[in-house]
Amino acid sequence: MTLAEIQQHFEVNRTGEIPIYRQLADKLTAHIRQIPAGSRLPSERQLADALAISRKSVKAALDELAAAGLISRNNRQGVFSAHPAPAAVPESAAAAHPFCFGGYFDGVIARRPLTLLLFENLPFQRIFWERTVARFNDSGSGSTVSLQWLPQEITLEEFPAYVAERQCDMIQMSRCWRAGLELLAPLDCITRSMVQDPRLCFAEAFEDAPAPVFERLFPVYFTYWNLLVNRPLRELAGWQGTRHLQVGELLEAAPRCAPRLPAGSAYTGEPVELILAGGLFANFGYPELESYFRQFYALGAVPGAFPSGRAGTMGTAYAAGRMMLFPGWSNHSCLYQDAVTFPEEKILLHPKPGHFATSGGSFIGISKDSANPAECGEFLRFMLEDAVQQDIFATMNVIPMMRSILPFFRQRHPEYSPAECESFLSLHRGFKFQPLPTLIFAQLTDICRQLCRRRITPEDALQFARGQRICDFAYTEAMRAGAV
Repeated sequence: MTLAEIQQHFEVNRTGEIPIYRQLADKLTAHIRQIPAGSRLPSERQLADALAISRKSVKAALDELAAAGLISRNNRQGVFSAHPAPAAVPESAAAAHPFCFGGYFDGVIARRPLTLLLFENLPFQRIFWERTVARFNDSGSGSTVSLQWLPQEITLEEFPAYVAERQCDMIQMSRCWRAGLELLAPLDCITRSMVQDPRLCFAEAFEDAPAPVFERLFPVYFTYWNLLVNRPLRELAGWQGTRHLQVGELLEAAPRCAPRLPAGSAYTGEPVELILAGGLFANFGYPELESYFRQFYALGAVPGAFPSGRAGTMGTAYAAGRMMLFPGWSNHSCLYQDAVTFPEEKILLHPKPGHFATSGGSFIGISKDSANPAECGEFLRFMLEDAVQQDIFATMNVIPMMRSILPFFRQRHPEYSPAECESFLSLHRGFKFQPLPTLIFAQLTDICRQLCRRRITPEDALQFARGQRICDFAYTEAMRAGAV
């Protein structure tokens, strides 16, 4: 390919929030699917030179494609596409009447692929799902799965009709379980017993989940809290994180460390994230919120403690080297890792003693209208195999369900013992105390920003929180039950 052709096919946005290697991997994948297997592709160096990006980014993209079986690499001959063209179904077989052969092959010849509807469409998520479905389709199970992607413009109100129109067999759900459970059938007994077995899985992540969640949602993963650290800024500020780092330590060190940072830099990110990263407990209420509000207000007087930009720019500010500490859910790091050009660390954020860590999650349910629920169950159980679980952890930086992931988690965090790793992961809850964490994030994000800029007082913030009934147990329980 010429320089112009490479730029035309694979040009990436070097200033966007999606990592460069993810963009390149996505564009290479699309290109490979349009060319014959064995076609020569541009080399690592050609791609890096033509696109003006680092060879590290190109190598990461090619590694993804090689792991997915989409390319083959030969040190002397180059890089070649290895994506096999799908075998065409003979027209006579596709049109065969179910009564052919006396019905002996009924349901085999005319079987259609199972459809899985996903809302996760970021590049690293698409890579994982496409790779997983390809592995399942090649496993010899007799069933195949095809992917559909939920358009971003579809609202919750339009979602049921959209699912019914497309006759989806499996549907991805978020932790917001109230939306869409009526579309799902119960999981089969074998699958449900596997994901609820505490000896095999992190079943505690489902603590306090309503019965329909237990019955109908298959957990793909839960997120955990970590802290991305800009090492050069950390050295300037003199910050030292402890082994079992907690949010309180970050806030206590801010008055000492923030003034040492260069002008235009910030010590840490979104303040409301710090409330959630601190964890929740059974009696979490307005006194705990007031304590956070007073800390945020006090730190508002410290130059550089918090960023002055909009929330949507927090990750961009960190990737650009303008933020020292970036707290967030573990999978946030996948969005920015390719844009980071400075040495960094990833440190686990532990909840306060006696608290549980809040967690997001991804789930799959089987449509109540699916004609093939048994085959859907087979695909879900395939998701629990070690190779898939390891890929979930490696590609999306989250907690898969199976405890077999613990050795790989410890490889990434060798500073912790196996027991400490298990203890950390076991503290994460996807449904406990809901909808309190959702209310905190939705209602208090802007309030916490205003506190950090000293535009309102802690008393103003507390009055607002009481007015929204955020820690009113009876009110949140009514929301949980769907009565509000």
